[in-house]
Amino acid sequence: MNFVFGRTIRKSGGRILCSKWLWNGEAFVKRSPKIVSSVRCSFCEIYRPNLQYIRNKYTKNKHSQSAEEASDSDADSDDVEDFDEGIPDRNAKILTIKVNSLRTDLMVKAGLSVARNKVENLFYESRIRVNGKKILKKSARLHVGDEVDVIRGLSPMNPEFLVVSRIEILSVRPGEENVAVKVRRFKSLTIENYSEPWRQSVDSGP
Repeated sequence: MNFVFGRTIRKSGGRILCSKWLWNGEAFVKRSPKIVSSVRCSFCEIYRPNLQYIRNKYTKNKHSQSAEEASDSDADSDDVEDFDEGIPDRNAKILTIKVNSLRTDLMVKAGLSVARNKVENLFYESRIRVNGKKILKKSARLHVGDEVDVIRGLSPMNPEFLVVSRIEILSVRPGEENVAVKVRRFKSLTIENYSEPWRQSVDSGP
């Protein structure tokens, strides 16, 4: 390999004037007009400062990039948390309600702010569904993960869809006097009709 380096450096007090040949890591240099000696000086040793600078520069950029990615991840991480906690729609709202038990009628009353007598009417009109199914008792007990729909009617845009108010039970924290229930509430949500379809003429009467 024939490399000519015009860089001047100092090594052990002697001046290396020129490195003309590089053979297996051996650089033959001229220390004085009458003395020619062989000094081991590899390419990496000569250019170590530049390599170190490049490595540090890359490391710095890598750390900076990692910090930016961590920041984005935190940002991405906050967005994924809000979504998981229950804000998939602007019409949804997370709230905590307190009830004496997890009865369906009590949850509808507290979660959707419906009067008790109105809840009874909704039940008898088969407008209350739990996980898409009809309930036989308005006192049916709910559990974490259950979805309770109150059917408002057919969608004016598509009769194959329904407009409902929905609460989803996210968590339950029993207390001494009552139960604190964290729910996701949709006051108005358009959904596809159930596998057991709701029909206004039959289920809700005139």
